[in-house]
Amino acid sequence: MDVRVIRYDHPDARKLDEEVQVEYAERYGEGDLTHMDAAHFEPPRGLYLIAYDTDGTPVASGGWRSQERSEEGYEDGDAEIKRMFVVRAARGRGWPGGSSRRWRTARGRRGGCGWSWRPAPSSRRPSRCTPRPATPR
Repeated sequence: MDVRVIRYDHPDARKLDEEVQVEYAERYGEGDLTHMDAAHFEPPRGLYLIAYDTDGTPVASGGWRSQERSEEGYEDGDAEIKRMFVVRAARGRGWPGGSSRRWRTARGRRGGCGWSWRPAPSSRRPSRCTPRPATPR
């Protein structure tokens, strides 16, 4: 698979987002209504990835975006994982592990806190993080 940094408003990202919304509705009864904008995933405050199969078909996506302190339980610098999704036909090929290493590498270079994982459309509070200094590029 070819994993690329892509803007969240790219046509392939929109296509996979539509598919993940269908899956969310099947699993949870509704799609994820969280407001998201392509700017949320622009470095250095975020990153959005798409994996392409050998024939160039987009088969997986996911990204992270920085958060600020909020009533939802975020602290300044927390990173929230969004739209981590693999199409059914491509599951079992190891995409999430490889992409999450790329996210952690990019995130670690910028310092800040750890990750927040909230399966959509959950209302649970995000996990807490341990601040760490930025590492040199």
